[in-house]
Amino acid sequence: MSNPIGYCNETLNPARGCVCVSPGCQHCYARTMTQRFGKEEKAWDGTIRLQLHTLNRIGHWRKRRVCFLGDMTDLFQKDMPPHVIIETLARVRTAPQHIFLFLTKRPERMWQRLREEPVLSNVWCGATCEDQTRLVERAPHMAALAKSGWHTWASCEPLLGILDWSQVTWRPRWIVIGGENGTGARKMFPGWAQRAAIPGVPLWFKGWGSAFQPCGPGTMLQLPRERPWLSTRT
Repeated sequence: MSNPIGYCNETLNPARGCVCVSPGCQHCYARTMTQRFGKEEKAWDGTIRLQLHTLNRIGHWRKRRVCFLGDMTDLFQKDMPPHVIIETLARVRTAPQHIFLFLTKRPERMWQRLREEPVLSNVWCGATCEDQTRLVERAPHMAALAKSGWHTWASCEPLLGILDWSQVTWRPRWIVIGGENGTGARKMFPGWAQRAAIPGVPLWFKGWGSAFQPCGPGTMLQLPRERPWLSTRT
């Protein structure tokens, strides 16, 4: 199935709705899509609308899927009812043949919620790190998850500045880098993309975004699109 995320072939949203928490939220994809096409959610006022029935689709998949869980919400936001994560993890646990991606801008809550859970090898826990401030703030919680045995990944999208990984101890197992899209998109520069990568860590370069398209000699960087679960069964 085609979807705008690119590195997965399925998305599920056991809930919808969120609130802005950091600069990466300024041109939120989920908010834009909701306000453009939604009927009941145009305000994007933090109201969480549950749709746990969408998890039933997992049981109908015959081919192996890579599923992004919660692209229209943050499942670890403060007002998310605890039973949403409980039910989501329970359903994921029954489908070890599929890969499930979590992504949050609130990794402290992800760590609080998952540190008591058995590690699931088919789950990848991600944090958005759009700039150095957010990287430094969020890395300790992600490092704790990684130390506990969870697969962790970093979404540097939208990338809004230079990242210096030497300032944190967390080393994600996968990095996604991308520029911002849409009206008012902020520019991502080629040097930022290069600095956001870590040698030896699989990288998925999603694109430059709509504010900058490199052209001319030396500006079209050959950045890869790698997915670590393709090289090893996790």
